[in-house]
Formats: sequence, C-alpha cells, structure tokens
Amino acid sequence: MVRRSIPIEISEVLHQWQQGRSKTKISESLGIARPTLRKYLQLAMTAGLNALSSTTELAAIALSVQAIVAGNRNGETALAPFVKRAVHPAAYLMSDHNPAYVKIAEDFAGHSYVDHGYREYARGEVHNNTAESFNAMLERAMRDLSSPTRGGT
Repeated sequence: MVRRSIPIEISEVLHQWQQGRSKTKISESLGIARPTLRKYLQLAMTAGLNALSSTTELAAIALSVQAIVAGNRNGETALAPFVKRAVHPAAYLMSDHNPAYVKIAEDFAGHSYVDHGYREYARGEVHNNTAESFNAMLERAMRDLSSPTRGGT
C-alpha cells in the first residue's frame, strides 16, 4: 500500500464522509485504520465539520485537523477561528482535554474540561457530551436518510 500524505488523506476523509460514505468504506478506500479515521472525524467535528460545510470550509477544517495530528503545539491557531465563529464570547466553554482549548478559552467567559485519558467523561456539570451527542445524532440521521431500507433514496 502506498501511504498518502496527511493533508490529502484528511481532506479525502472529510469529503467522503460528507458524501455519506460509511466509515468502513472510507477506511477501506483510503487504506487507513478505522481508529485513525474516527480520530480525524472527531477532530474535524470539533473544528466545525457538518454535512453542509462548503469546499472552502472543508479545506480549512482539514488544515486544522492536520495541525493537531502533526503535533502542532500551536493547535489553537487552527481551531480558534472556528470556535470564535460558532461560540458567543460570553459562553463558558466545556471541552475535552485538548490543550488548544486552554488558549482559546482566554477569549471566553471561562473554561472547564474533562480528561478522557483518565476515563473522565463528566465532572459535575462539566462535560462535552452535548456536542458529541449532537454530532452522533446528525451522522446517524444522515445515514438513515441515505439508506433505501430506512426511507432514503
């Protein structure tokens, strides 16, 4: 198998996901492991990926994911524009333990996080399940709409 470069691979993952391809099909077509694919998609959704993202937005999101995957310690540079566009400055951020959010949070009312690495998924009112659940429901709904056995075309 010929290994693709990370930027092209991430862009292609996002494009295929947006076209409604299953994670299994995307993984097989690109020759990447499903855990890697899930990581790319989770990072992309955190950066603003949705079913209606434009080509320009997909390219920017792919660069954001690439910065994180490549170990860019300045990941907040890539994520900040998406967070600032989608979140009101008076909001209190709740996230996972992605270090990029610490710097981003300086521009918001406050920030708390959970650390999945320590199997922490909620602490009191602190969690990031709302965004993760929304993305999971959206993905499931898109899959259901595209399935001929579930009412799709």
